[in-house]
Amino acid sequence: MNLFNEFMVSFYLYTEIGLSTDHYIPPDLRERLGWTLVILMAATIMINIIKAIVFDIKALRIYCRKKHLQKQRSKKYGSESIQ
Repeated sequence: MNLFNEFMVSFYLYTEIGLSTDHYIPPDLRERLGWTLVILMAATIMINIIKAIVFDIKALRIYCRKKHLQKQRSKKYGSESIQ
């Protein structure tokens, strides 16, 4: 995932360099470069949010499994010690 973020930063910087040159850039090309920056940022943010949600869901599943196993163990050993 870090590699993805590095590529996105590189693409963003190259597009920014294209916008900030001293040479004449036609207005429609400048607008396309601007929209490219917006799309790059939106894609990066969305993918990072999705990554965070996926990792949180995985951590929650692990936590729930551990709790479930603890309950099963306490029921098993708890009922044997009473009898």
